[in-house]
Amino acid sequence: MINFLANLIGVDEKVIQHVLLPFTYCPQPKELIYDVRSYVADYRIIENIYVFNFNDNILMTDLVNFCVNRDFSLQQKRLLGNLTSVDMYLQTGYFRNTNMDNHERRARLLWGLFTREQRTQFINEYILYDV
Repeated sequence: MINFLANLIGVDEKVIQHVLLPFTYCPQPKELIYDVRSYVADYRIIENIYVFNFNDNILMTDLVNFCVNRDFSLQQKRLLGNLTSVDMYLQTGYFRNTNMDNHERRARLLWGLFTREQRTQFINEYILYDV
């Protein structure tokens, strides 16, 4: 089985045996699982609204506007960089070391950096109160 998986994904058998398999048997923290569920469910909400009523450019603009005046944790600030302008995502240095070629991928990246509370706050401000 390990040999099959190693050939399938193109890695050494030791990587699967010592890295991947132990990780799959470790229970994940409930907070992480709740965060993943929140990410998926909340992104579906904004995806449904913005796909049918707006477009990816407007979604990115709203996400960036939301980011500009927020108090983020130190880790989020390191990942987001300096949020000084509304169109920061168009600047070449913003998504450095990543291949961000479309707005949907950029939106998903920003959405993943938000906490559950920040996601809820975005939905409240830009979807529920805007309707």
